[in-house]
Amino acid sequence: MFSLSRLGLALALLLTASVQHPAWSAGGGGGGGGSDSSTVPSPSASVPAEFVRAKNLIKGGKYADAIPLLEQAAGKAPKNPDLFNLLGYSNRKLRRFDVAEKHYGRALALNASHKGTLEYLGELYLQTVGRIRHERC
Repeated sequence: MFSLSRLGLALALLLTASVQHPAWSAGGGGGGGGSDSSTVPSPSASVPAEFVRAKNLIKGGKYADAIPLLEQAAGKAPKNPDLFNLLGYSNRKLRRFDVAEKHYGRALALNASHKGTLEYLGELYLQTVGRIRHERC
């Protein structure tokens, strides 16, 4: 599943992100899934109504309920990295690590410097390295 060599990648990603974002800060990429302040959304990256509804569910900790809405929104705005970042975030919170990693990868393919995704991918790797260490003991 996850190799220990990813620990190095996780640390590099965390250093790359370098800016800590409080969850759900004003539009920052870290936690809120809002537009990453380092990017300007293109018209193709518009925000569907499902995205807004999903963010509200996520704020309430209803990750499983948010995922279908995020998937619908991603179908309408497939070039919006914020959608895939929140899909990754929601799946990570549900401990679906492989699915989360796939969505984070898609977000980074769309925007390699998406700070929220870099931060959350680092958190994913740290969580999974800890889990791997625990399983080996």
